[in-house]
Amino acid sequence: MSLNILSARKSLIVLSSVISSIVATVTYVARTNPFKGGGKVLLLRLFTLIAKRDHLLSPRDGPVFCPLIQKKTLVEGIPGKICPVRVFTFGLPKKTDILKETVFLGLGHVIKLHEAHGKNLGNKSYSPTDVSRSGVFDLTVKIYPDGHNSQILDALRVGDAVGMSGPWPLDYMCAARSPGGQVNLVAFGVGITEAYHVARAELELPDFPAVGLLYANRYAEDALFRQELEELGARYPDRFKLTRIYSRDVVEGALHGRISGDNLRQVFDLSAERGSKKHAEQRFVVAGSREMIQQTWKQLKALGYSRENHLLLLLSIVGNRKRKSEYFGP
Repeated sequence: MSLNILSARKSLIVLSSVISSIVATVTYVARTNPFKGGGKVLLLRLFTLIAKRDHLLSPRDGPVFCPLIQKKTLVEGIPGKICPVRVFTFGLPKKTDILKETVFLGLGHVIKLHEAHGKNLGNKSYSPTDVSRSGVFDLTVKIYPDGHNSQILDALRVGDAVGMSGPWPLDYMCAARSPGGQVNLVAFGVGITEAYHVARAELELPDFPAVGLLYANRYAEDALFRQELEELGARYPDRFKLTRIYSRDVVEGALHGRISGDNLRQVFDLSAERGSKKHAEQRFVVAGSREMIQQTWKQLKALGYSRENHLLLLLSIVGNRKRKSEYFGP
């Protein structure tokens, strides 16, 4: 048989395999339709092809509908000034399930909300605030008067279900820790729900990184996790430093104004020369709205700190379970 015929056959086999893969992918996406609405839905659904079914809220076959068990107010609202904050407790598929077995808050894992009462929640990400109890988990949400998702959630009654999936990032596009001697966290408002868990996980690590947290709110009444942050300070007085900043309040012991390059440099002592060991060991996590995150990273970039070299939690194309064990054991 000639080399040309063999080459042609190999090409046909490869082409056939590619076509079969495309057909299988399109068929899967069309069949499952796990997430509705939004311009990025196709990409989101394709990501679910590599999700694992053994996760409690696996996105592999679409949303898991979790019923609302309880809703309580954490911060009372003041009309025109303070938005209320509520804790929503949702039930898991089984009462014996514990979400912390698959959702690692110290690595910035989030839950995506997809729909409730047939209304689209935009596949928006939320960082759970408690995943340690059997059969339930908590989401802490600030209720904005013009917030699409928060208004839908606030209208839920006990027994109403919300379509969710997680954890995100997926196992095979996981967040991997990039160790550094100094961990700097910037949290805007309810973004503290993510930053607190990252801070606690870092402080519990055996390599003893120092952790600084700059927590920004408009008013002092907006601040969350007061007791939890006080406990971290008492437990790790030499390694944990909390700095508060209020844009509309003047409070003794706190900074006043908006987060800027100047107060980032001041709070985290970022005066080291580029290329020095101190500069190289700085790591950052910024938690808040997308706009706030982008603005803060612009300020950090101007100071010589880039996402590529100084982000604490990096996305890895292939999951690395050894990285997870740095936090949580094997």
